[in-house]
Amino acid sequence: MSFAQQPVDSVVASRGAQATLDEMIQHKLDSLNSANQSNAPKANTDSLAKAKADSVRKMIQAGKYVQRAKYDKSNFDHWKVDTLFQKKVKDQVNGVWRTPIVAHGHAFRDAELQFNMNDTLTGATRTYASADRYQKTGDYAYKARYRFDNDSSMVTREVFRDRQVIRWDYVTFKIAGDTLKHNLKKLEFRDLNDNWLNALQGFENVPPENYIRDQKETEKLKKQDQASAKSKK
Repeated sequence: MSFAQQPVDSVVASRGAQATLDEMIQHKLDSLNSANQSNAPKANTDSLAKAKADSVRKMIQAGKYVQRAKYDKSNFDHWKVDTLFQKKVKDQVNGVWRTPIVAHGHAFRDAELQFNMNDTLTGATRTYASADRYQKTGDYAYKARYRFDNDSSMVTREVFRDRQVIRWDYVTFKIAGDTLKHNLKKLEFRDLNDNWLNALQGFENVPPENYIRDQKETEKLKKQDQASAKSKK
């Protein structure tokens, strides 16, 4: 079965259900990885290497070859964006945001988003055995790049190089004071050449999450961002 023929999964429960979105993402990455391995030809590896080299050589001669590193950047970093607008919205989201601890099946969980001014978004979801945050039982973290489509929607892009997969999140958000309402609308998986592989859908059934700005950690982050910007001058 090719990647394009694989079924699209649906998210049918809220983030407070037994299986978290993070766990579903890991399962999907595992299945994509397994499918990729099972679809790999069993031919002699030397022959495969020669065929690949011949293919690249022909592309170079035809002027069509694009190095993977350069292509990787062109489909995100080189978007035609209004840099003044991007900075304006980044100033609003810049900081550390955390959810209250909430029930998660028979346990509890919370989540954190950290927006840096260098377009980097670091996130984490943690699970606990009790509501006091002392007995942590799990920790899922990710690091992505982010761009704004407008003042209420963004796209984030996380690269899993070991799996040759890129995760694209399409998010709507709203900031009111120190509260960030974050709503994941669509999640896609693509290969490193930006070809669609699979997706998780059904997020209309998932309520938005409310994050509260952590003032103390936000101040620390802003000082780090300022120091980093000065060091690059």
